[in-house]
Amino acid sequence: MRVQAKKNFAAQVPGLGRFRAEVGDEFDLPAGVDWVEAGLVEPVSREPETAAVKPGENAMRPRAAERPTQPALDQMSQADLYELAQQHDISGRSKMTQDELIAALKKHFERQQK
Repeated sequence: MRVQAKKNFAAQVPGLGRFRAEVGDEFDLPAGVDWVEAGLVEPVSREPETAAVKPGENAMRPRAAERPTQPALDQMSQADLYELAQQHDISGRSKMTQDELIAALKKHFERQQK
């Protein structure tokens, strides 16, 4: 998916190493991350939905690529996690360790998906 950065950020991406983006940068979203859900990037364009429903498939069920997922939190630095926690108004974030930030953000995203 082609995306555009909404803010400056940096993250560790498996297979790519350290990844940096600045506001307005346009790039293909790396596999295994969901920076759209995290509010770091936004899609630039969407491919048209032309797939036909196969027999036995539920037309209302979204494809796996369209289902919301949480960002790859374990690949983000503590500073990036803090910024994300700040964006999502996670209470107590200033005193949290990196592991605590990850746990709090995972819990937050799980609640959002329900």
